[in-house]
Amino acid sequence: MVKIRRGNKKDVRNYLRIQLEAFPMEDAERHKKYFKQKIERKEVFVLESNNKYIGHLTYSKFISPPFTNSLYIEEFSIQKEFRKKGYGMLMLSRLVKETERVNFDRILLDTWNDPKNKGIKFYKKHGFKQVGKIKTKTGNELIFELLIKNWK
Repeated sequence: MVKIRRGNKKDVRNYLRIQLEAFPMEDAERHKKYFKQKIERKEVFVLESNNKYIGHLTYSKFISPPFTNSLYIEEFSIQKEFRKKGYGMLMLSRLVKETERVNFDRILLDTWNDPKNKGIKFYKKHGFKQVGKIKTKTGNELIFELLIKNWK
């Protein structure tokens, strides 16, 4: 049975395990502090299959320009063996419901511009459009947007 729920403090170990599996170069201590802040703000969804933590999505609420009335996906990871099984779409569906609940009209995210980045294809498949590009210390990031009215 698959369930999506709000994250809680007890999820930090599983969050770190999956986050570092997806992004092994990340700083675990920084992520631990970040996760605790997201829990306090109620900005974490956890994906479970048969009561086992298999993924998460963290986000922020933006009310000022340039991202007025949008939710911004910050971290979105699913355990490797559970990818390509429809769970990512379930998580996006849950975030769309949250976006509607808070009366916002869009979801934004950034992802690295790399031909190996499978996320780009995933986001496009689910209605996200590239709306920008930013240069960072580690390379170029692509900005994607999903207008809720265009959700498939």
